[in-house]
Amino acid sequence: MNVNTTNRVIAFTVVIFSIFSFSCKDKKTIIEVKGTPIDSTSYFLNAQAESYIRNNSFYTSEIQSDSTFVCLYVLPENKHVFFFSDTLNQMYACKYRLIQNRVDTLATVLLEENEQGYFSIDTLSFKQVPIQDVPFLYFSYKEGHQDAAIQEQTVCFRLINLRDLSDYLLTCTGKPSFKCDDCIDGELEADAKLRKNPLILNKLKELSKSSHLIYQRSEKDNDIYYYLNYESKWNRDNQTDNAWGAGYSTITTPIKSTYYTTNLFRLNRGTVNDSIENDKYILVNYFRGNIIGYDKLRKLYFPLWIESCINFCDKNIRFFSEDSLSISYTENGNIEYLISTNDILFDSKFGD
Repeated sequence: MNVNTTNRVIAFTVVIFSIFSFSCKDKKTIIEVKGTPIDSTSYFLNAQAESYIRNNSFYTSEIQSDSTFVCLYVLPENKHVFFFSDTLNQMYACKYRLIQNRVDTLATVLLEENEQGYFSIDTLSFKQVPIQDVPFLYFSYKEGHQDAAIQEQTVCFRLINLRDLSDYLLTCTGKPSFKCDDCIDGELEADAKLRKNPLILNKLKELSKSSHLIYQRSEKDNDIYYYLNYESKWNRDNQTDNAWGAGYSTITTPIKSTYYTTNLFRLNRGTVNDSIENDKYILVNYFRGNIIGYDKLRKLYFPLWIESCINFCDKNIRFFSEDSLSISYTENGNIEYLISTNDILFDSKFGD
């Protein structure tokens, strides 16, 4: 290989790296190589350029009739050298045009960014949706936190106009739910921009109904006595919410509860920490989770204590008399609460 050929190869390698590593991050499509500003639309590339773009994005649209296509990227940016938790995740949409052997960067838009978190893309959700003869790209993803003690998550439903990269976002914020696999239970929320466009809003709501990332509610969910609402009802009746990142609740009496005909043991997916039994009750204590009871005389199930955490709320239970129960928190010290079963006040109405 002669010197001129070697220089061309090196120059081409720098061009490829520069365009596809940095052009998507700069909204003006201006990149800088060794202090020299270069317009990324001026580069001439061979057919490998399109392949490189597709291989380095998490989504690439089909080539449109005007020879354009859209790619989506997630780019981590380390704000600090030694602290990965300070990584800023940025999601971009980039629009390109293929002209013979040239790939032009037409536009770059920052869709979303989060710090100390992550994006979990639902790759099965991608679909192209026409709205009033305008092609839109729909997809969904979940935003979580690197800190596992933060249980709240957000699911995002997004529509991107493939012509001008304008986008609309519908969100659902909530906590992981036992009601479905790998989903959250929460309310849909639209920002001001989306509320001003009811056509797009209704389309996003319609598309979100097929998502497995959120719990899909039905008419039954409006009934507080519906068995899948047993945790919500317990929290409402006791005016508390013991979903902790790290910590544990203070147990006070009386405890308000409700009888259910549905086997509540089957709804708790955690590991059984311990279970106890006497002539009247069976009580099951789930690791860093709920305490669920079964009344042998009534043949009904009930929640005794609703709680969840990542750390420090593991507990043990035992009967120390026929009608008295001990609940001891063991991870952070040793704190014991004594409860009489007479202090459990049951709703006069049963749940299903």
